[in-house]
Amino acid sequence: MLQFSIYADKGELFEQLALQAPLIAVQATKQKKVRNLPGYHSGVLRELVGKALFSNIFMEYDVEGVFN
Repeated sequence: MLQFSIYADKGELFEQLALQAPLIAVQATKQKKVRNLPGYHSGVLRELVGKALFSNIFMEYDVEGVFN
């Protein structure tokens, strides 16, 4: 994602998320049976990136009159 210019300044955020995802995946193996650890890691990383980058996406667009 860093190849896109819109995310060029988010390198540190991606680094923090990349370090946090394996910890979450390993902790999950202690609580439940994870059949595919690389796949679980990928899903965790995807979820973290989605929450970090796109959590406020709907707050930026103000559409009035659509649900009234």
